[in-house]
Amino acid sequence: MEKSFFSPRIFIYATLLTALILFSAAPSAYAQESIGLQKTWGGTSSDYAIGVAVDDDGNIYVVGVTASFGAGSWDVFVVKYNPSGVLQWQKTYGGTDYDGASDVASGSVYVYVVGSTNSPQRVPNDVDGTETTPSGVEGTPTGTETTPSGEPSGGNVDAFLISLVPRPPVPPDPTVEATDGAGVVDDYYLPGETVYIKGSGFSSSTTYQLYVVNDADWYDEEPIPSRVPGTETNVTTDSNGDIPVGTVAWNPPLTTGKYDVVVDVDNNGKYDQLTDALDDGDIEVTAGFLVIPELPLGTATALTLAFGSLMLLRKRRTGK
Repeated sequence: MEKSFFSPRIFIYATLLTALILFSAAPSAYAQESIGLQKTWGGTSSDYAIGVAVDDDGNIYVVGVTASFGAGSWDVFVVKYNPSGVLQWQKTYGGTDYDGASDVASGSVYVYVVGSTNSPQRVPNDVDGTETTPSGVEGTPTGTETTPSGEPSGGNVDAFLISLVPRPPVPPDPTVEATDGAGVVDDYYLPGETVYIKGSGFSSSTTYQLYVVNDADWYDEEPIPSRVPGTETNVTTDSNGDIPVGTVAWNPPLTTGKYDVVVDVDNNGKYDQLTDALDDGDIEVTAGFLVIPELPLGTATALTLAFGSLMLLRKRRTGK
């Protein structure tokens, strides 16, 4: 009789060895995990999240049912966050009875919400909700009502499909550049010159914190270094969301060195690579601009004469 390789003893030993390996590795794996984003949304009554979707740009859509806001006992809510977890917009949909979302999906252009409605109006209202912070602070919903047209319904409870407004175009990343007074990008300054900046991609007519700092290595969510003494602390955009040409960042006298420029869009004192504007890669890989020493007049004249003499000597030797 052929002897079988499998035996209960081998099976038990193998199982114990596998368990020992898994449990010994588990603590180090779990220890590396951390919460990346946490939010609450709701009001003074009950609010339940049912579905979530993420679009191609990383925006997050959460749908569910709310008894805190809306027109009826329960209504649909839809909340949109950007990839950093900042609330972009919020809506409730519903009539005078029960309305609830069951799922959400993001297409290339539209966002779709499906669910069920028991309201005689069949989801006619569109009302803003409000976001609360994790500490439980509550706000007041505001908004206007709209009445969309739709197909007639026939039962006590009907299904609905909402196609939300097209996803807005992704705004351009905010930019900032050191320039001369005419708006031409400038990477080198003398101590007696003025550093100007220009930029685009910001919210219109908004004041932001401006930082001119010593050249640094930039990491997401790290505190922005202290400003260079004598530099401007704020910048205000125009109606187009641009930093106007001729905006002063640093009046003379300037100190020689390598510098970066940051516009803190969140105004939180930290560098956010998704939202903040940074000029740091124009000079020697990392610096935004350089302030170089101004040569004394005598030194400059001597260098000019030396260069001229070298050119004359070369011409005599080559005959060209």
